[in-house]
Amino acid sequence: MSLISSCSNEYLLEQIQKYQCDNLSDKELLTVVFSLLLTNPADVGKCVKNFSLRYQSLSQQKKCCLKDYQLLMNGNNQSAALQLQAVIALGTRINSEPHFICGQICSSHDAGVRMVAELGGLNQEFLIGLFLDTKNQIVKQETLFIGTLNSATVHPRDIFAVALKYGAAKIILVHNHPSGHVTPSKNDIIFSKRVEKCGILMGIELLDHIISGNTKYLSMKEEGVL
Repeated sequence: MSLISSCSNEYLLEQIQKYQCDNLSDKELLTVVFSLLLTNPADVGKCVKNFSLRYQSLSQQKKCCLKDYQLLMNGNNQSAALQLQAVIALGTRINSEPHFICGQICSSHDAGVRMVAELGGLNQEFLIGLFLDTKNQIVKQETLFIGTLNSATVHPRDIFAVALKYGAAKIILVHNHPSGHVTPSKNDIIFSKRVEKCGILMGIELLDHIISGNTKYLSMKEEGVL
């Protein structure tokens, strides 16, 4: 089943109803979106092709601005570019909502997979704190720092201040590498061990420090760093 060659909005919507969006490929979903934004069927195929040439994955849309969307729309449809930007922004906001709810038990694997989905493709480093209770249930997810991670710019007291605020007993730290590589740097290791030692003194355990790439993650706990 392929929607790429189909240009009727009614047909596309019928196919979505029949097969559901989860069963459509990226190109088919893009075809649906462009078909709803563009009035000329011939432009739909061009825009899908432009996307395939410009971007290797959907996650790269996180870096786009209005000018990028206008180029994607062949530079002559500002209205469609604005609408596409709104669609992408809505999807990004939905994806950035806290993934963990109170009562949900979290493991390193669960945290790693979910945070790759949230942080993959970003071109800036984010340090995220997942704060857990004594039963390993998430009570709060919070962005702690944006920028290059090292012990000089991020102090453990800022992390544990949040933990105390929400009554957390344990912490999982997550930060992304925009390069996509998940090998911990020397600074990553030094910082992690520093937070771990402070946690021992405060009675708030650092369960793990996870590094997120674009498609995979690394758990310092599983690798024996912590």
